[in-house]
Amino acid sequence: IIAEHTVVQCNRLAVQMGARYEYTFALELLYKAEALTRGTDMKHTFASRARRLQLRSLTFNNLGCLRKKEGALEKAVDCLQKAISIDRTLFTTSPSSLLNLSAI
Repeated sequence: IIAEHTVVQCNRLAVQMGARYEYTFALELLYKAEALTRGTDMKHTFASRARRLQLRSLTFNNLGCLRKKEGALEKAVDCLQKAISIDRTLFTTSPSSLLNLSAI
């Protein structure tokens, strides 16, 4: 559960840094969160597989928003599509990911 807490904090801080236009630091945090949620070898550090995937989707959603702010629209679309794809494996779709994708 340590990785879960770290991923949540990385996302929270990245959103704050992005709001301050500190994109480099925000990207570092989100890439760290993405790495922590990547593989099945981390299965014992999250409450469940579903929770790991929810946080992975959140991370890609936040990456998409940050990339959009930077003007990297293709990267933004790619990240948001990954978030939506992950949500579908969980039989959910995040309204925020869909809304963010439609805003590009």
